[in-house]
Amino acid sequence: MYLMRQIQPFLPGDGHRLAVQVGDFILSSHVFEITEIEAALKKQAWGYFKRHSDKPYSFTDCTSFVLMNERGLGLYFSFYEDFRRPGFVDFYECYKV
Repeated sequence: MYLMRQIQPFLPGDGHRLAVQVGDFILSSHVFEITEIEAALKKQAWGYFKRHSDKPYSFTDCTSFVLMNERGLGLYFSFYEDFRRPGFVDFYECYKV
């Protein structure tokens, strides 16, 4: 799972244990949709990654950007702001009190 690869470094203490808990939650949740990344989308994401060498995007970020654009998703939930640069809106910022 791309997501787990991205969040584990940000988890405090026993990151592996917490990553397993988060992963189990995501995999059993009806809130999240798990999407298999097809070869065509991977190629698009690779192209995006190559075109944006001036940005600190990971290939995982670029895959998310392409998938979100394809599905018309404008909001993101992330631990860092890389998603703002291509124009996505932080979910938390929309709903914080």
